[in-house]
Amino acid sequence: ELPVPLFHIVEVSVADALKISPEGCWIIATGGTLYSGIYDREAQRRGLKLFKPDEAVLPRLIETIGLVKAGKLKQSAAVLRPLVEGLWKTRDVPVLCACTELPLAYEASGLPRSRAVSTLRSLARACIERLYE
Repeated sequence: ELPVPLFHIVEVSVADALKISPEGCWIIATGGTLYSGIYDREAQRRGLKLFKPDEAVLPRLIETIGLVKAGKLKQSAAVLRPLVEGLWKTRDVPVLCACTELPLAYEASGLPRSRAVSTLRSLARACIERLYE
């Protein structure tokens, strides 16, 4: 039992995804995150449909994450932007950036902020809302 609130990044991110897109979201993440099912379980619990990109996309997501970790946001954005635009051509729903590096690349890409759920933003929002209750 903790004397302070604890927020689970998956729970608050899926809750935000449901708010902006009740019809569902793409989920972009590493293969490990996708295969673990951690987001799937929470989405199913809340009634949110998650759409997964084809496995052929995973190397580009890993490349994007590596570029963010290397401090190369402009290059990460250049890799991520066409990938996300391709997903939108298949299904026009927002993306849930389910690895903490992906929201940074998405933000740098110039794509509309309203078309993505940032796990970083979701966690920060939950903490701030609790702080100012």
